[in-house]
Amino acid sequence: MLLFSATMPQKIQDFAQQSLICPILVNISWAGAANLNVLQVVEYVKQEAKMVYLLECLQKMAPLVIVFSKNKNEVDDIQEYLLLKGVRAVAIHESKSVFLSAGLSYSY
Repeated sequence: MLLFSATMPQKIQDFAQQSLICPILVNISWAGAANLNVLQVVEYVKQEAKMVYLLECLQKMAPLVIVFSKNKNEVDDIQEYLLLKGVRAVAIHESKSVFLSAGLSYSY
């Protein structure tokens, strides 16, 4: 089993220690460092158009995209919208059980 997390909060560390056999932590770079191979783009979109715009962007991109949102309620709304539009999506945030989130990721 492989566990990847962009951050390693204590809940994720505890989960890894309990669930993995001989877990190994690999740091790609120091905490807070931006990866120079990742293109970050800011798009200003009106609130009411965000979901449709997100779907349009995802349809133009290769699969396995990570979408970050400001709060956990938006994460659930985004996941529900994408699933209704036929896009495989998994929502992960602090209110979801780490075990449930990890289990959902196996479907990918």
